Amino acid sequence: MKNDKRTAYVERDTILALLSETELAQVSAAESGAALADGVEFIDLEHLDRGVRLAPRGDTPLAHILARTSVGSETWGQIVKALGKGPGATRTEPA
Repeated sequence: MKNDKRTAYVERDTILALLSETELAQVSAAESGAALADGVEFIDLEHLDRGVRLAPRGDTPLAHILARTSVGSETWGQIVKALGKGPGATRTEPA
């Protein structure tokens, strides 16, 4: 396995380890939905380097997405801290 892929898996597992069992269930349930609402903060578990993003107008696919609305505010704060990208780093470009 390439080192960059291994690093990505470790980072993703680190983020997911911050979630409670209830939050993990909510994230799993949310993935079966149609799309995120406009302006919802999220991270893409496949592209953690992009940091916290805002769902643009239109459909944002839910595969590999962890929406702020799926976790508690304390957990979200831990996720943002773990990413090293604070609220000022929120991006608005499409997913």
